[in-house]
Amino acid sequence: MPLPLELQELSAQLSRARITAIKADGAVTVEIDGRGELLDLGIDSHRLGASRLHLIEAAIVDAINEAEDRSAALEEQLYNRMFGDE
Repeated sequence: MPLPLELQELSAQLSRARITAIKADGAVTVEIDGRGELLDLGIDSHRLGASRLHLIEAAIVDAINEAEDRSAALEEQLYNRMFGDE
Protein backbone atom coordinates (compact mmCIF):
# COMPACT_ATOMS: atom_id res chain seq x y z
CA MET A 1 0.00 0.00 0.00
CA PRO A 2 1.56 3.35 -1.01
CA LEU A 3 2.13 6.04 1.58
CA PRO A 4 -0.28 9.00 1.75
CA LEU A 5 0.91 12.01 -0.25
CA GLU A 6 1.66 13.98 2.91
CA LEU A 7 3.99 11.28 4.19
CA GLN A 8 5.64 10.95 0.78
CA GLU A 9 6.32 14.71 0.81
CA LEU A 10 7.63 14.56 4.38
CA SER A 11 9.96 11.72 3.43
CA ALA A 12 11.17 13.65 0.36
CA GLN A 13 11.87 16.77 2.45
CA LEU A 14 13.81 14.75 5.01
CA SER A 15 15.82 13.06 2.26
CA ARG A 16 16.78 16.44 0.79
CA ALA A 17 17.70 18.04 4.12
CA ARG A 18 21.39 18.36 4.92
CA ILE A 19 22.56 18.82 8.51
CA THR A 20 26.19 19.49 9.36
CA ALA A 21 27.94 19.33 12.73
CA ILE A 22 31.53 20.47 13.29
CA LYS A 23 33.58 19.43 16.34
CA ALA A 24 37.11 19.57 17.78
CA ASP A 25 37.77 23.13 16.63
CA GLY A 26 36.88 22.26 13.04
CA ALA A 27 38.89 19.05 12.81
CA VAL A 28 35.81 16.83 12.42
CA THR A 29 32.81 17.53 10.19
CA VAL A 30 29.84 15.24 9.65
CA GLU A 31 26.87 15.65 7.34
CA ILE A 32 23.64 13.67 7.57
CA ASP A 33 20.29 13.87 5.87
CA GLY A 34 17.02 14.58 7.62
CA ARG A 35 16.47 10.87 8.21
CA GLY A 36 19.68 10.62 10.22
CA GLU A 37 21.71 8.84 7.53
CA LEU A 38 25.43 9.68 7.58
CA LEU A 39 26.32 11.21 4.20
CA ASP A 40 29.82 12.54 4.75
CA LEU A 41 32.59 12.48 7.33
CA GLY A 42 35.52 14.85 7.07
CA ILE A 43 38.72 15.03 9.10
CA ASP A 44 41.00 18.02 8.60
CA SER A 45 44.44 16.42 8.73
CA HIS A 46 46.09 19.81 9.21
CA ARG A 47 44.40 20.04 12.59
CA LEU A 48 45.15 16.44 13.53
CA GLY A 49 48.24 15.55 15.51
CA ALA A 50 49.01 12.08 16.81
CA SER A 51 48.40 13.22 20.38
CA ARG A 52 44.91 14.40 19.44
CA LEU A 53 43.75 11.13 17.88
CA HIS A 54 41.61 10.11 20.87
CA LEU A 55 40.03 13.57 20.89
CA ILE A 56 39.20 13.25 17.20
CA GLU A 57 37.63 9.82 17.71
CA ALA A 58 35.45 11.23 20.50
CA ALA A 59 34.62 14.27 18.37
CA ILE A 60 33.42 12.04 15.52
CA VAL A 61 30.97 10.27 17.82
CA ASP A 62 29.88 13.60 19.33
CA ALA A 63 29.38 15.22 15.92
CA ILE A 64 27.33 12.30 14.61
CA ASN A 65 25.16 12.32 17.72
CA GLU A 66 24.61 16.08 17.47
CA ALA A 67 23.72 15.84 13.80
CA GLU A 68 21.30 12.97 14.50
CA ASP A 69 19.63 14.99 17.27
CA ARG A 70 19.22 17.93 14.91
CA SER A 71 17.83 15.59 12.26
CA ALA A 72 15.23 14.24 14.70
CA ALA A 73 14.25 17.80 15.62
CA LEU A 74 13.84 18.68 11.94
CA GLU A 75 11.70 15.60 11.34
CA GLU A 76 9.47 16.53 14.29
CA GLN A 77 9.20 20.14 13.09
CA LEU A 78 8.22 19.06 9.56
CA TYR A 79 5.76 16.49 10.86
CA ASN A 80 4.11 19.04 13.17
CA ARG A 81 3.93 21.59 10.36
CA MET A 82 2.26 19.03 8.13
CA PHE A 83 -0.06 17.33 10.61
CA GLY A 84 -0.28 19.74 13.56
CA ASP A 85 0.46 18.90 17.18
CA GLU A 86 -1.93 15.95 17.34
